[in-house]
Amino acid sequence: MILENLRLDGFRNLQDVSLTFGRTANVIAGANGQGKSNLLEAIGFLSVFRSFRTAYDAEIARFDIDNFVIEGIFDSGSALNHEVHVRYKKGVGKKVIVDAEPVSRLSSVVGFFPTICLGIEQFPIITGGPRERRRFLDMALSQMSPLYLSALMRYKRAVHQRNSLLSSGDDSVLRSDLPSWDAILVESGVEVIAGRNRFLEQLQAPAQVVYQAITGNEDTVPLNIRYRPDIKPDKDIRETFVKRLERDRPKELLQRRSLAGPHRDDFLIQIGDRGLRKHGSQGEQKSALFALKMAEMQLLQDLKNFTPTVLIDDLFSMLDHTRVSGTLQAIREAAQVFITTTDGDSAVHQLRQAGFSPDAIARYNVHNGVVTRETV
Repeated sequence: MILENLRLDGFRNLQDVSLTFGRTANVIAGANGQGKSNLLEAIGFLSVFRSFRTAYDAEIARFDIDNFVIEGIFDSGSALNHEVHVRYKKGVGKKVIVDAEPVSRLSSVVGFFPTICLGIEQFPIITGGPRERRRFLDMALSQMSPLYLSALMRYKRAVHQRNSLLSSGDDSVLRSDLPSWDAILVESGVEVIAGRNRFLEQLQAPAQVVYQAITGNEDTVPLNIRYRPDIKPDKDIRETFVKRLERDRPKELLQRRSLAGPHRDDFLIQIGDRGLRKHGSQGEQKSALFALKMAEMQLLQDLKNFTPTVLIDDLFSMLDHTRVSGTLQAIREAAQVFITTTDGDSAVHQLRQAGFSPDAIARYNVHNGVVTRETV
């Protein structure tokens, strides 16, 4: 799926953008604070219909207005192009239209235009707390599997409803309503755990290969990814989950919140047996992040039978020359690449060194929210 055209109105500081993109590599250059990352954010929004930078759509609208519009035209390789329109207005909410048809359930179109986002704002996947790694799992799996997204939405609703009941302290309501939400929690939670377990097992091998390519050393100590579920995914997982809820019920009533399930999951990222979150160098941590994301790209490609688009924010300031070269080699398989940088000339040069044809590189400049195309 190739993003051919993008139109933006009211999106952060960007000024009424209307662009035609290159089909392979797109370099977005400009000084810091001009709007380069905002452009990537808008492109990523068309994939999962939410920002990879904030959970609140209202924060995206330009400061002087209360709405924004994103419109994308895509080439899927078939005879007809696809059009995706997103309109948001404060107090009204978000409306999505795909090929002239209003979308009633966003879950039905998440992953229509799959993207992989890479940048400093994803760094907490490695260095942050469990919430950041669960977010990575959910964003990746939601693009890959509508069934996973459906289970996740049911699970989150069950957690929310259980927490409301537990907070009420009403014994009669708890006795009458909690068992039904327990059943939904277990049923959907088992699906979420299974999806995460399978994804992380599949991620291990390609992540290790990419990690070695990025670091330029085949003798690199192995990159290991280890799932740490709150409920272990064994053959008796449903029974284990039910017993855990029964065991934790007194604590839940005391703390007034749900204490068991995949909303408490985590996974470890290690070099050998050394955890990268606390004991990795910045170079190792950054390489591991890029390896995870490139492995995610490969799994998406295998599942969807077409490669996702890769969005890389400020690659050349994040990695040293060796790691940049390895990363650019890895993303050559992407359907389309968008890279922001403060040095457009250097970015174009390094893309050419990595094997990108000069004719396949498009270049843009962002200044005070105005985006213009430049000659490469």
